[in-house]
Amino acid sequence: MTRITGLRGKYDKLNNQERLKLVANAITRDDPSDLSALRLTAPKRTYIMTDAWLEDRFNALWNISVVFWLAIETLNTERQSLEHKSTIGTILRDDLLKPEYMAIDREAFNLHLFVKGIDQQLQNTFLQFRSAAEAINRLSKDVDLRPEELIAHAPEDVKERLLTAIDNTPESGLPEEYVSLYYDLFAHYWPSRY
Repeated sequence: MTRITGLRGKYDKLNNQERLKLVANAITRDDPSDLSALRLTAPKRTYIMTDAWLEDRFNALWNISVVFWLAIETLNTERQSLEHKSTIGTILRDDLLKPEYMAIDREAFNLHLFVKGIDQQLQNTFLQFRSAAEAINRLSKDVDLRPEELIAHAPEDVKERLLTAIDNTPESGLPEEYVSLYYDLFAHYWPSRY
């Protein structure tokens, strides 16, 4: 193991860029002694900042708000797309069921299955939205906040949709795997240290 001993007495004179290069070199050489000397001689500063406990939670409120908002908007976009497909499929199916087209039963049946599949996907999207809302509801209880406080940075309409979903969704009617998935996603941003 090669050590840079000639500079040891001058470590306190290094600027930050020089020190960083020597730290990286000491890590590469696997030289804990040199690394320790570089850290001990580094300039010291005193900072005043918001309490770390509170700052972590300020950041968590922002992150959870953004992730919930993105999840809801993604589900909303998917819902709109599915509704559009369902409408088009229904119109085409109904046109094919007119008496003048009755010879095209197979196509009408295929469109019926298509619309039915779209409707199932729509139901799944609604379940995911309500599950995301329930996950926020559960996490808010765990961290002693109201749901709308947990997503404080989200736009007002998103908060209103959250509260409406919470008020209109019985917890027992939701797939636990969806709720758990969203809960884990949101809880990931909440600091665990106290």
